Amino acid sequence: MKQLTLGVLGIVGLVTVAAFAFAQSGGAKAGAKALDFSATTQDGKSHTLKSLTKDGDVVLYFIKIGCPANHRAAPFFRKIDEAYKGKANIVGVINGSVSDAKAWSKDYGTKFPILSDANMKIIRGYGAVYSPWAVVVGKDGMVKKVLQGGSPKELPEVNAVAARNAGVKVATISFDGAPSGGG
Repeated sequence: MKQLTLGVLGIVGLVTVAAFAFAQSGGAKAGAKALDFSATTQDGKSHTLKSLTKDGDVVLYFIKIGCPANHRAAPFFRKIDEAYKGKANIVGVINGSVSDAKAWSKDYGTKFPILSDANMKIIRGYGAVYSPWAVVVGKDGMVKKVLQGGSPKELPEVNAVAARNAGVKVATISFDGAPSGGG
């Protein structure tokens, strides 16, 4: 019985450590220089921060595999991207391989690029504490905004950035059913 209790405590400890593995202290702050990076998307294309911001702001949408809040937020990021016919400049960053990024894209029907960040250097560098998490980076390479979740409070801000990127009026999108916080 003692071994079973210790085994359960060990599993609980590992789950707790895994939950916090996505987190990193520090990270992106509005007005600070954004972390530069190079990463590969689900379709095998390589991107840098500079290539993603060459035409304007980019919304970096941080995705944690298996996160229930992200599962509920993903359709809203997809809706925003679709409302602007792919000109929203939303880019996912997933804590997994290129094949994980490909699977995520297929599972959630996303058309926007999803960067593989298996070693979590980008996630940690941007201080994504939980997912969903979004950081808006300007063409000048500076962090404009950190959005801590994919809730009905943050998603309209992503929608407004997407409209500016597309050069059109803000689309009316319902965010009913979006998660209230990160996971």
